[in-house]
Amino acid sequence: MSKNSKAGIIVEWDRGMATGFASKQEAERFIEHICMKTAPHLDYSIYREI
Repeated sequence: MSKNSKAGIIVEWDRGMATGFASKQEAERFIEHICMKTAPHLDYSIYREI
């Protein structure tokens, strides 16, 4: 995962985003294992970069 990657999948939340995921499943694992443990009250979205 890289904050400045130009390809792949994006995970976005209220005031931030993480980019560079290779698949939707990788992004879902990131949300489940990192985001939900550190900030479970936020809503997360997954997008494909175009």
